[in-house]
This record gives sequence, structure tokens and C-alpha cells, in this order.
Amino acid sequence: MCFLPPPPRCNWPRGKVMGGSSVLNYMLYVRGNRRDYDYWEALGNHGWGFDTILHYFKKSEDNRNPYIARNLKYHGTGGYLTVQEAPRGGRTRHRPLFHHSPFFSPIPHHHSPFF
Repeated sequence: MCFLPPPPRCNWPRGKVMGGSSVLNYMLYVRGNRRDYDYWEALGNHGWGFDTILHYFKKSEDNRNPYIARNLKYHGTGGYLTVQEAPRGGRTRHRPLFHHSPFFSPIPHHHSPFF
């Protein structure tokens, strides 16, 4: 149920194409863990250590977040891969409405070491 003003329409993306929902791409930019790259190099893959490939990450990156891009030790600007935050608002501006709905049930915290 969608609690938006009439007419009640909600965006509910789903993959009704070949490949299913895997075609929905949220375009996240995530680098691997530093230790993974260093481990690959330790296995004999010369040039695959984090300190070596960081140069290529920075060269390819066009980070448009001024707060993050000012850290030139780990981020670059001017590359071919645009990296920026998603715009605020838009489709998510009605999200607080779900928190006040009678159907919203927060997940309790069980003090588990896995959460």
C-alpha cells in the first residue's frame, strides 16, 4: 500500500526483462578492500597491491563530492568515471510517510554479534 497523495502511485522497480531484477543497477561505486589487493600481490600477482592500483583508481575517478574529493590521497577528479552522491529528495521524499503508517514494523535489535 502506498501512502502518497491521490492518486496513490508508488515507484516499485522490478526487472520484467531478460536477466530479471539484476538489470536494475543502482550505480554504486565501491572499491575492494585494501587487504584483498595486497593478498593478490602476495600470491605472486605483481602490480596488484593496493598501493600500486590506487594510482589507477584515482586516475579514472571524477569525484564530484567536494568533501571527499579534497582528499587527494585516495580520490581523484577529472577522470572518465563520474562519482557523486545521489540527489536528495526525488523518489525518496515520501519515505517518512511509511514510518508513520500502521503497517511499519521496525526490526528489533537482538544484540547479536552479526548485526
